[in-house]
Amino acid sequence: MKFLIENWQAILAGVTGVLSGVTGWFIGNKRRKAEDMQAQGNAVEISQNIYKQLTADMQDKYLEQDKKIEQLEQREREGLEKRANLEGRVKELTRQIDGYERRVAELKKENFQLQKKVAEYAHQVDELKTELSQYKTKANVE
Repeated sequence: MKFLIENWQAILAGVTGVLSGVTGWFIGNKRRKAEDMQAQGNAVEISQNIYKQLTADMQDKYLEQDKKIEQLEQREREGLEKRANLEGRVKELTRQIDGYERRVAELKKENFQLQKKVAEYAHQVDELKTELSQYKTKANVE
């Protein structure tokens, strides 16, 4: 006990130092935790802002792509409609061509028959010329 009485100031200074260190550590630790939480809060806020910006950009791109898809679908519908119209026109023209081909075949057949008649008439004309010539000769002789 004598040691305590004689060294009470040194012991008090030591205990005060230890208490000050422990108190400083607790206060510093709380401050560090508060700063860490502030930094985490800032990081979360920055992340949220980046997420919002990314979401807005993605929404814009989505709407742009959706518009492009709608335009392409419209073009496809128009193309299919044009194709159907053209296919109908091709069928109509094919029927017309078939009709023309049949008519050409009929006309060729008719032309062939008319050529035969012309050849027959030419032959008859030649016969008639010969016959006429014979009558003229007979008429001159008599």
